[in-house]
Amino acid sequence: MAAWRDERLKTVSSSTVNREWNFLSNASSIVVSEWKWLHENPVKFVKKTPSLKSRERRITEDETNRLLFALGDDYE
Repeated sequence: MAAWRDERLKTVSSSTVNREWNFLSNASSIVVSEWKWLHENPVKFVKKTPSLKSRERRITEDETNRLLFALGDDYE
């Protein structure tokens, strides 16, 4: 799992890897608890990638106007 994570990080962001990691972890948990195909979840023994800083951005007035126009609102 660590090798997959490290290889995947070469092509996508850590946020993408973490989203995929969450999916794999959940699927592995089902395989262990419900289907009994594995004895342990292999994903839980490897660390996730550190999350990137979140962005803070506000919508601009121009973007607001374009959204309203696209929604059919007569804003003028």
